[in-house]
Amino acid sequence: MAAARKPGMPFDYDAYGRARAAFEKLPERLPEDTVRSVAREVVQRLAERHRSEVLSSEPVDAVLTRLAHALVDHTSDGGLSIVETLRDEGLQVREIYLCYLAGAAAKLGAWWVDDRLSFIDVSIGSARIFGLLHALRPYLGVVSRGEAQSILLASVPGDMHTLGVAMAGDLLRDDGWDTRVLLSPTLDEILEAVEAHPVRIVGLSLGSDMPLTEFLRTATAVRVVAPGAAIVVGGAGAARVREIAELASVDAIVSDLDEAKPVLRSLALEGEAGRAV
Repeated sequence: MAAARKPGMPFDYDAYGRARAAFEKLPERLPEDTVRSVAREVVQRLAERHRSEVLSSEPVDAVLTRLAHALVDHTSDGGLSIVETLRDEGLQVREIYLCYLAGAAAKLGAWWVDDRLSFIDVSIGSARIFGLLHALRPYLGVVSRGEAQSILLASVPGDMHTLGVAMAGDLLRDDGWDTRVLLSPTLDEILEAVEAHPVRIVGLSLGSDMPLTEFLRTATAVRVVAPGAAIVVGGAGAARVREIAELASVDAIVSDLDEAKPVLRSLALEGEAGRAV
């Protein structure tokens, strides 16, 4: 049983357990190549955040090494304990995310390339990282009242059906949303847009003929790069996401814009500042 936390400790143990368990189920539901691709997105994208951020202080390398080893330990969940300790020592959630989790992910990625870790090791580490991001995400996505109605709309990479995305962008903009639209983007372009202009909501449009594996890869990468953002999926193929909703880490699935509007408003309100971190 976890030790009692300090009052106001921003850690959602239920979210951690659910997200970790969902990620650990990937090999049961998907081909190994897909699971490798998703695990690679978690480790690689998080490691890139560590390198791209200018931080006021860098963690001691020995701590990153200890955290990386703990994340892939088959016998215990020491990574969770280390993150709890860091928070109790007064570190801000953003610092834990960008300094420690991202730094440990960089080590895992390097060890994987050097064949010091197996695919199973990295899968375990990715599942735990994914769980930790979910546990901390409410405190990484707090925005001001003026920023709450911000959304990035994008078609899933490879999907050429973009008319609905463009129309939704125009209609939401008319409703007062700060809206950015990407038509037929690459995954890197989606992630670059989210990093350059953080938004409360990322809306992904999935065509009826697009493979769910590509959507899963995209949603996972967005969650790692923007853990505090809500992910909403729409489009002709959105109903198919219900099959993997738990695995894909989506916040809402909508069939059309009329259904989407109240969902988006609710998610915007959830994102408004109001929690101390």
